[in-house]
Amino acid sequence: MKIINIDGGIGRVITALPALLKYYQNHPNEEWYVSIMGWDYVPLGIPELQERTFNPDTKGSWENYFMKADEVICPEPYCLPNFYMGKISLSEAFDEIINETEEHDDLNYETLNLSHAEIRKGQEVIYKAYEAQGKEQTIVINPYGSTAQVCPLGVYDDSLRSIPESMFNQLCELLAEDYNIIYMGYRHLLPTENKFVYIPEHDLHIREWMGVISQVDYLIGCDSVGQHIARATGTQGCVIMGGTDSVNMSYPDYFRIFQRKKPVYSPMRISSVQSNLAERLNKECVEYTEEEILNIYENIKKDMKNILK
Repeated sequence: MKIINIDGGIGRVITALPALLKYYQNHPNEEWYVSIMGWDYVPLGIPELQERTFNPDTKGSWENYFMKADEVICPEPYCLPNFYMGKISLSEAFDEIINETEEHDDLNYETLNLSHAEIRKGQEVIYKAYEAQGKEQTIVINPYGSTAQVCPLGVYDDSLRSIPESMFNQLCELLAEDYNIIYMGYRHLLPTENKFVYIPEHDLHIREWMGVISQVDYLIGCDSVGQHIARATGTQGCVIMGGTDSVNMSYPDYFRIFQRKKPVYSPMRISSVQSNLAERLNKECVEYTEEEILNIYENIKKDMKNILK
């Protein structure tokens, strides 16, 4: 019996799904399981994965799974040369490790399977945004990564994965003239009043956010979970990159990508010292100019018009 252990944030879990589904196709008669700490609800509704996924932080998992296993693998894309040399994405890195292949054309990225309740919740949130803002089309914006935090002078993300706060506010103000804007993120990262975005009344479970993103017209994301949900549900959008590279961390063959400068690779999970040095060289990657912000805005408007067509 084999265990594939997927660790890290929820975005990594979503990017691993295509490789896990491919493994199932290639090993239909093998007994194997997927261990996911904290995010084991992500594969819910996926027939090939739901019953074989477990949370290792539950009573009995040690005796029922690990003590019966002949093999346990812990795929780590950040330690894969093809990944850290900027040749492949997270999903492709998981594929290379789990399926031992460099052929990735057969990966299926639209993996998430939502319940009727999750779909209805998404419809409810979108309708409430429409009631509040009254526009024909709806955008979800996910501006901040998990490491963003409030500082005395505003919201900052030392990992350079988030959209700068001033840029986020300016884009919302511009886009709110024509579109309903739903904010996805932690409430404490927003000012007390923000008239340009709709904030769901209650904090949504991430599965409910999947229901929202799967049904909106467009997603504006950064190097965070929103873009991975959009790719896994077939929603169009754009990703504004900062200190990480689009090839590694996004889907440049699917989304419109904005990257003002190619970053120096930050070897996270390998060397904290080298990561810190890379981040010092990458600060210009998030310093978008007024002209660049307006260009992003105009391109989003073009995308929205094409969606209407």
